[in-house]
Amino acid sequence: MGIMAVLSSMMLGYSQRNSKQILLATTQAKLASIFARAKFLSIQSFFYVGDQSDDVICGHGVYVDVDDESVVIFQDLIPAGSLCSDDPEEYTYDSGDRILTGELNQLHLSGKEVEVKTADSEYVIFIPPEPIVRFDNSNTNESSVVITDGDADIGVTITQDGQIRMD
Repeated sequence: MGIMAVLSSMMLGYSQRNSKQILLATTQAKLASIFARAKFLSIQSFFYVGDQSDDVICGHGVYVDVDDESVVIFQDLIPAGSLCSDDPEEYTYDSGDRILTGELNQLHLSGKEVEVKTADSEYVIFIPPEPIVRFDNSNTNESSVVITDGDADIGVTITQDGQIRMD
């Protein structure tokens, strides 16, 4: 019975550690899908012709809030009748942008066993049609978001070419 108790406790510890790894990996996949979705929506918005009274969507981006432990997709908007800039440096995340709602567009980690540890950039914007990738820190060629479960760190990196890599 002693041997069975030892083996059972070992299996319980292994099972808990394994479930944390699964949660971390699924969170990483969800984070990568949010970046891929923002990139897709950016390309799609290039072909969208809306009503003249609609705000103009110049791109889609991902905003990472390390303090709030959330990641959201936003639309970079300008007033109706305006033209999107040719200069990527003019694209920023600001109060005039619209945050998209829904499970596919947001990731909230507060109260979960994983958290956003660091983010090289507070936001990443995909500017159509290529898309051009713009980071809030324009001196970098890539940006990473690292998530942790307290024991292990994994992340997602976005390059200036628009590649999304899970690290």
